[in-house]
Amino acid sequence: MVLLGFADDVLDLRWSVKLLLPLIASLPLLLVYFANYHSTTIILPKPVRPYLGQQWNLGILYYVYM
Repeated sequence: MVLLGFADDVLDLRWSVKLLLPLIASLPLLLVYFANYHSTTIILPKPVRPYLGQQWNLGILYYVYM
């Protein structure tokens, strides 16, 4: 949220609102990502590939993280 700091200074927002605004702002991005691509696979760095494999599908963990 680019304007969260400005809005906090001008409107004197409560902490509960400050926590909810980024969550609400990220929902459109997650919904578009889910509807269009639906790919949550990441390529792992070369040093860990022998141990963990070349790629991981994060699945629902990606959406929980975001």
